[in-house]
Amino acid sequence: MVQILIVTHGPLADALKESALLVYGKTEQLRTIGLFHGDNIDDLYDKIVTNIKEINEGDGVLVFVDMFGGTPCNKVALAIKNLKEYCRIECIVGVNLPILIEALCLRSDKTKTLDEMVKELLQLALKTSFSLRERLEI
Repeated sequence: MVQILIVTHGPLADALKESALLVYGKTEQLRTIGLFHGDNIDDLYDKIVTNIKEINEGDGVLVFVDMFGGTPCNKVALAIKNLKEYCRIECIVGVNLPILIEALCLRSDKTKTLDEMVKELLQLALKTSFSLRERLEI
């Protein structure tokens, strides 16, 4: 089964996890890492690598980060590069609650590969932000 790790600035990762569990319900393995003021950036990289190694079951790891170019994203990119011989890792930038919930749903279908999940999630990402006023024509 594809495993999921969320890496963000501050408490966002934990908040997304808690919100997803509220909507989706209990789920297997969903790890989070937050980067806070005063944290050592090198420690963040070590936490990412450790978590990936701990949760990898052979089907790959899907990592979500909050924004492109931020420290969490940069450290995940380094982990992807350095662990490419160890396991398959994909990263989706711009995590939000609908995408996370869909990832949990797709993962529960244990026949979905990491590549299939990423493809479907990126298609969904294009539909998760919009003008409510325009959508509802109000």
